[in-house]
Amino acid sequence: MKTVITKIDPVRVTVEYDSIENILTYFVDGVRQYGFCGPLVEEKFHEALESGFNIQLTAKKMDIKDKIRQFHAILAKKGLMDLKQDIIAEYGVKSTKELSEMQLDELINRMQTVSVSQELRDARSLVLNLLSKLNITGSKEDGWKRVNEYLLQPRIAGKVLYDMTEKELKECALRLRSVISKSH
Repeated sequence: MKTVITKIDPVRVTVEYDSIENILTYFVDGVRQYGFCGPLVEEKFHEALESGFNIQLTAKKMDIKDKIRQFHAILAKKGLMDLKQDIIAEYGVKSTKELSEMQLDELINRMQTVSVSQELRDARSLVLNLLSKLNITGSKEDGWKRVNEYLLQPRIAGKVLYDMTEKELKECALRLRSVISKSH
Protein backbone atom coordinates (compact mmCIF):
# COMPACT_ATOMS: atom_id res chain seq x y z
CA MET A 1 0.00 0.00 0.00
CA LYS A 2 1.37 3.42 -1.01
CA THR A 3 1.65 6.06 1.67
CA VAL A 4 -0.49 9.21 1.77
CA ILE A 5 2.64 11.37 1.54
CA THR A 6 2.99 10.53 -2.19
CA LYS A 7 0.08 12.91 -2.92
CA ILE A 8 2.24 15.87 -1.83
CA ASP A 9 4.55 17.66 -4.27
CA PRO A 10 7.80 15.58 -4.22
CA VAL A 11 9.90 18.76 -4.06
CA ARG A 12 8.49 19.47 -0.60
CA VAL A 13 9.30 15.98 0.74
CA THR A 14 12.61 14.85 2.17
CA VAL A 15 13.17 11.27 3.19
CA GLU A 16 15.92 10.42 5.65
CA TYR A 17 17.17 6.86 5.56
CA ASP A 18 19.42 5.50 8.30
CA SER A 19 20.56 2.03 7.26
CA ILE A 20 22.41 1.36 10.49
CA GLU A 21 19.34 1.99 12.66
CA ASN A 22 17.02 0.76 9.85
CA ILE A 23 14.79 3.85 10.10
CA LEU A 24 13.11 5.83 7.31
CA THR A 25 11.60 9.22 8.19
CA TYR A 26 9.45 11.50 6.00
CA PHE A 27 9.64 15.29 6.31
CA VAL A 28 7.37 17.77 4.52
CA ASP A 29 8.73 21.31 4.31
CA GLY A 30 11.30 20.34 6.96
CA VAL A 31 8.68 19.13 9.47
CA ARG A 32 8.79 15.47 10.51
CA GLN A 33 5.57 13.75 9.46
CA TYR A 34 6.10 10.05 10.15
CA GLY A 35 8.54 7.20 9.70
CA PHE A 36 9.10 3.49 9.49
CA CYS A 37 11.42 1.04 11.16
CA GLY A 38 12.06 -2.66 10.81
CA PRO A 39 11.16 -4.84 7.82
CA LEU A 40 9.09 -2.17 6.02
CA VAL A 41 12.01 0.22 5.66
CA GLU A 42 13.53 -1.30 2.50
CA GLU A 43 10.17 -1.36 0.72
CA LYS A 44 9.38 2.23 1.77
CA PHE A 45 12.86 3.34 0.66
CA HIS A 46 12.17 2.01 -2.86
CA GLU A 47 8.73 3.66 -2.89
CA ALA A 48 10.36 6.96 -1.94
CA LEU A 49 12.86 6.55 -4.79
CA GLU A 50 10.08 5.88 -7.30
CA SER A 51 8.12 8.89 -6.01
CA GLY A 52 11.00 11.27 -6.76
CA PHE A 53 11.47 12.41 -3.17
CA ASN A 54 14.72 13.98 -2.00
CA ILE A 55 16.58 11.11 -0.30
CA GLN A 56 19.17 11.75 2.39
CA LEU A 57 21.18 8.88 3.79
CA THR A 58 21.99 9.64 7.40
CA ALA A 59 23.92 6.56 8.48
CA LYS A 60 27.05 7.47 10.43
CA LYS A 61 29.22 5.23 8.29
CA MET A 62 27.70 3.99 5.07
CA ASP A 63 28.60 0.55 3.87
CA ILE A 64 28.99 -0.16 0.18
CA LYS A 65 25.32 -1.22 -0.19
CA ASP A 66 24.23 2.14 1.25
CA LYS A 67 26.51 3.97 -1.16
CA ILE A 68 25.01 2.04 -4.07
CA ARG A 69 21.53 3.02 -2.81
CA GLN A 70 22.59 6.65 -2.53
CA PHE A 71 24.06 6.58 -6.05
CA HIS A 72 20.79 5.12 -7.38
CA ALA A 73 18.77 7.70 -5.45
CA ILE A 74 20.78 10.54 -6.99
CA LEU A 75 20.42 9.08 -10.49
CA ALA A 76 16.66 8.66 -10.02
CA LYS A 77 16.25 12.18 -8.67
CA LYS A 78 18.16 13.67 -11.61
CA GLY A 79 16.45 11.51 -14.23
CA LEU A 80 19.66 9.73 -15.15
CA MET A 81 18.74 6.12 -14.43
CA ASP A 82 18.63 5.34 -18.15
CA LEU A 83 22.29 6.42 -18.36
CA LYS A 84 23.51 4.42 -15.36
CA GLN A 85 25.29 1.82 -17.53
CA ASP A 86 27.00 4.56 -19.48
CA ILE A 87 28.12 6.31 -16.30
CA ILE A 88 29.55 3.22 -14.60
CA ALA A 89 31.10 1.94 -17.85
CA GLU A 90 33.74 4.63 -17.40
CA TYR A 91 35.05 2.47 -14.55
CA GLY A 92 35.14 -0.66 -16.68
CA VAL A 93 32.26 -2.36 -14.85
CA LYS A 94 28.78 -3.54 -15.80
CA SER A 95 27.19 -3.34 -12.37
CA THR A 96 27.37 -0.93 -9.44
CA LYS A 97 28.21 -3.95 -7.28
CA GLU A 98 31.56 -4.16 -9.10
CA LEU A 99 32.54 -0.60 -8.13
CA SER A 100 35.00 -0.04 -5.30
CA GLU A 101 34.01 2.11 -2.35
CA MET A 102 36.33 4.87 -3.57
CA GLN A 103 34.76 4.79 -7.05
CA LEU A 104 31.28 5.01 -5.53
CA ASP A 105 32.33 7.99 -3.40
CA GLU A 106 33.68 9.70 -6.52
CA LEU A 107 30.50 8.99 -8.49
CA ILE A 108 28.24 10.18 -5.67
CA ASN A 109 30.18 13.43 -5.36
CA ARG A 110 30.15 13.96 -9.12
CA MET A 111 26.45 13.13 -9.51
CA GLN A 112 25.42 15.48 -6.70
CA THR A 113 26.81 18.40 -8.70
CA VAL A 114 25.23 17.35 -12.00
CA SER A 115 22.08 19.08 -13.09
CA VAL A 116 20.41 17.72 -16.17
CA SER A 117 17.92 19.71 -18.19
CA GLN A 118 15.22 18.19 -20.35
CA GLU A 119 17.08 19.58 -23.37
CA LEU A 120 20.23 17.67 -22.40
CA ARG A 121 18.25 14.46 -21.90
CA ASP A 122 16.57 14.98 -25.30
CA ALA A 123 19.95 15.58 -26.96
CA ARG A 124 21.32 12.36 -25.44
CA SER A 125 18.26 10.48 -26.60
CA LEU A 126 18.68 11.83 -30.13
CA VAL A 127 22.32 10.70 -30.24
CA LEU A 128 21.34 7.24 -28.99
CA ASN A 129 18.58 7.00 -31.62
CA LEU A 130 21.01 7.98 -34.37
CA LEU A 131 23.55 5.45 -33.10
CA SER A 132 20.89 2.74 -33.17
CA LYS A 133 20.34 3.52 -36.89
CA LEU A 134 24.02 2.64 -37.29
CA ASN A 135 23.43 -0.57 -35.29
CA ILE A 136 25.57 0.75 -32.46
CA THR A 137 23.75 0.03 -29.23
CA GLY A 138 24.48 -1.01 -25.69
CA SER A 139 23.80 -4.64 -24.89
CA LYS A 140 23.61 -6.70 -21.73
CA GLU A 141 26.87 -8.41 -22.68
CA ASP A 142 29.03 -5.34 -23.23
CA GLY A 143 27.00 -2.62 -21.50
CA TRP A 144 27.71 0.70 -23.14
CA LYS A 145 31.14 -0.32 -24.37
CA ARG A 146 30.27 -0.24 -28.10
CA VAL A 147 28.48 3.10 -27.79
CA ASN A 148 31.32 4.69 -25.84
CA GLU A 149 34.03 3.27 -28.12
CA TYR A 150 32.27 4.69 -31.15
CA LEU A 151 31.66 8.09 -29.56
CA LEU A 152 35.26 8.29 -28.31
CA GLN A 153 36.53 8.39 -31.89
CA PRO A 154 37.81 11.94 -32.47
CA ARG A 155 35.89 12.26 -35.75
CA ILE A 156 32.63 11.45 -33.95
CA ALA A 157 32.77 13.13 -30.51
CA GLY A 158 35.99 12.29 -28.65
CA LYS A 159 33.94 11.80 -25.46
CA VAL A 160 31.55 9.31 -23.94
CA LEU A 161 27.85 10.19 -24.09
CA TYR A 162 27.54 11.13 -20.44
CA ASP A 163 30.45 13.64 -20.58
CA MET A 164 29.11 15.63 -23.55
CA THR A 165 27.44 18.99 -23.15
CA GLU A 166 24.21 19.81 -24.96
CA LYS A 167 26.16 21.70 -27.63
CA GLU A 168 28.57 18.78 -28.11
CA LEU A 169 25.65 16.37 -28.37
CA LYS A 170 24.04 18.49 -31.08
CA GLU A 171 27.35 18.61 -32.99
CA CYS A 172 27.70 14.86 -32.58
CA ALA A 173 24.15 14.38 -33.90
CA LEU A 174 25.07 16.36 -37.03
CA ARG A 175 28.12 14.15 -37.60
CA LEU A 176 26.06 11.01 -37.04
CA ARG A 177 23.42 12.19 -39.53
CA SER A 178 26.21 12.73 -42.04
CA VAL A 179 27.55 9.20 -41.47
CA ILE A 180 24.01 7.78 -41.82
CA SER A 181 23.38 9.66 -45.09
CA LYS A 182 26.70 8.50 -46.55
CA SER A 183 25.99 4.88 -45.64
CA HIS A 184 22.65 4.82 -47.50
